[in-house]
Amino acid sequence: MSIPELERDNPVASAPSSAVSKDSSPPRSLRPLILRLHFYAGILVAPFLVIAAVSGGLYALAPSVEQLVYRDYLHVDSTGHEAPMSEQVRAAQQVRPDLAVAAVRPASEPGETTRVMFTDPTLGESERLAVFVDPVDARSVGELVVYGSSGALPMRTWISQLHRHLHLGEPGRIYSELAASWLWVIALGGVYLWVQRYRTARARNADTARLWTLDRSSRGRNRTLSWHGVVGIWIAVGLVFLSATGLTWSRYAGENVDELRTALSWTTPKLDKKLESAPPAAAQHRTVTTGTAQGTPRRRIRESSTATSVNSTPSSTWPGAAVSPVQSRQPSPPTPPPRSRSPRPVSRGSSPPTRSPSTEPRAR
Repeated sequence: MSIPELERDNPVASAPSSAVSKDSSPPRSLRPLILRLHFYAGILVAPFLVIAAVSGGLYALAPSVEQLVYRDYLHVDSTGHEAPMSEQVRAAQQVRPDLAVAAVRPASEPGETTRVMFTDPTLGESERLAVFVDPVDARSVGELVVYGSSGALPMRTWISQLHRHLHLGEPGRIYSELAASWLWVIALGGVYLWVQRYRTARARNADTARLWTLDRSSRGRNRTLSWHGVVGIWIAVGLVFLSATGLTWSRYAGENVDELRTALSWTTPKLDKKLESAPPAAAQHRTVTTGTAQGTPRRRIRESSTATSVNSTPSSTWPGAAVSPVQSRQPSPPTPPPRSRSPRPVSRGSSPPTRSPSTEPRAR
């Protein structure tokens, strides 16, 4: 939309005083500012939006297209038992003996190739050289440069870089971040302008006012403006969402997002691959109290954690069982003294009791 057109469509200046009194829009000083921001920011962002929309659609289709474009690298016709992984890696190392192996991606199903990826200092950031190996006969079928952890092939890498920085390097990346930063301002400003235009049109004639639908009775520039407003108000939420998600992948705003994720513990946990040597296990000891119920003093015996318990079954129950040092030092319980009978008390003036002849023991 153009500024003269929007100013011409504004009926407040020529409307009667009664129509002006019914309009509850904010002061007029706010509308020109939003109008100019919407217009000039749209000129800045529009080229990026067109390229980002086309490249984003192509990027979504790229994995399927890669299966056709790079079929000779991704698929083989050989069948049979797969060779050991060490032989496949060795075949790739024979192709590039000057590089170090960085990762290996085995074939996920029969008919696919194994990727052996090498670290190449001559490549760019996050780029590696992949050698494709036939898993059956351990034979190299070619090599390509892959990008990122997903192993994107050259065609998808080219589309991704077009989507990120328009193949302009760092200036293109800054421009894409600037466009994403202004996208939500354009979307919300356009919604405000379209809603105010609808309220003004409804104040004049409620039957012809359109907010969510196209005014088919309009002609020329008014019809184009109607298309612009209706389409914009329907996709406004999506534009704000694209602006927010696009900033997370940018350079400067993305760093702030990473700091926020770290502060909120929203980052992916990392696996610690370092092996720490455990200190030698010291002998653990425990104190065992022994004693008897006859008043024998209790002893405190300090024994190793690996020794047999004092109260365990004696080793004589298992033939050939070793006797622990604790058991050899264990004191045997004392034998209780014999119980003696006390004599019956004899009263004074009485003779001691006599035994009857029948109760006396017989002489042998």
